[in-house]
Amino acid sequence: MAGEALRLGDPNPTSGNVLELVALDISGYLQNQLGTVFPQKGVMLRLFITSSDRVVSRSFSADGSGGSAFGGNSLIDGSRNAMMLPIPTTEPSPISPSNLVFLREQFETGTTDLTITFARVLGVYV
Repeated sequence: MAGEALRLGDPNPTSGNVLELVALDISGYLQNQLGTVFPQKGVMLRLFITSSDRVVSRSFSADGSGGSAFGGNSLIDGSRNAMMLPIPTTEPSPISPSNLVFLREQFETGTTDLTITFARVLGVYV
């Protein structure tokens, strides 16, 4: 399947991941879309986030270290928000030649769901 992502050791595949982000290996995407797998320097992501009632967020990091996560969130009433973000990727994957992408989803207190959310790779920095 194109665009496959593999969830890795959770929540700390590298000793520096103090933010408890999930590490994703995007080698399946690289192979399917570009025909090869390589250690990318970063990815350009398109985010789309909604909830039925309150704020939900999705954060990304190069390595999960303190102060390194940034991302986007739904609007205050949970309605859709979309954005594009360049995300550095500095940590090598333990299972492929690609680098890891670190991800975290968070709910504001009182939020009941995450209705639709996705992160799509629009480009790869080499």
